Amino acid sequence: MEQFNWIFTITWQEALISLAIFLIFFIARKLFSKFFLKLIARLSKLSKTQMDDAIAGAFYKPVTFILLFAGIYFALLYLPLPHAWKSIVSLIFKSLTVFSIGWGFYIFSGAIGIFFNRMGNRYELQFNTIVIPFLSKS
Repeated sequence: MEQFNWIFTITWQEALISLAIFLIFFIARKLFSKFFLKLIARLSKLSKTQMDDAIAGAFYKPVTFILLFAGIYFALLYLPLPHAWKSIVSLIFKSLTVFSIGWGFYIFSGAIGIFFNRMGNRYELQFNTIVIPFLSKS
């Protein structure tokens, strides 16, 4: 129980500032969610390919996930955590960031398969149906 004594040292001011940090990131996440799709729709009209739509769609949820956990991370770092706890919180945040980026690339891998099909049709290349999923996942 001694490892949780730091909780009782948190002042009201620190708790409110930490909560405000989290709320700023939470609101930024909501604003990002609301305006991101509109911005991408406008920008995608300027290009002739659908790859930009696929990239935006693939990384939409991972970015909102990162914003949510960034708010939690920075709010916790503002609190007077012991050094060991700060290390654990930082490690968890870094792991979640890497997971989110990998999640985005995994979602994007489906669009890469469409890209390989188009390139094969454009340059009259014959891709095997087994090769395209392999290339898109790798």
